[in-house]
Amino acid sequence: MSSAFQKYLHDLENHDRMRRELIANFSHDLRSPLASARGCIETVMIKDQALFKKERKKFLRIIHKNIVHLNDLVNALFELAKFDAKKIEPTIEPFSIAELAQDIVLKFQPQAEALGVNFNITFSPKYTTCQW
Repeated sequence: MSSAFQKYLHDLENHDRMRRELIANFSHDLRSPLASARGCIETVMIKDQALFKKERKKFLRIIHKNIVHLNDLVNALFELAKFDAKKIEPTIEPFSIAELAQDIVLKFQPQAEALGVNFNITFSPKYTTCQW
């Protein structure tokens, strides 16, 4: 009985640690676009008439991009809350491993090139789709 209770406590501690990490990571992910949008808005407010139209549009594009990103994060958090409350079930569907790998390569390619790393991905047509 003591062993089962200790396992329960260990699982509870792990769950609590993971929850704290998720909240910390999510808080950081929310702060970044907020700080960027805030900085752009403050710049536009301070410089106001001194900004050229092209500069103002650049700041507005950055603000818009960050607000779209914030909206995506909030939607993801809402979906996570529904999933956690068991109001939705995950759906299993096929997806292309090749497309996923290509997306990952495109995301990290600038950093890899800066480090002198080249990506080369080859897939057999037989294994380009997975179902999870």
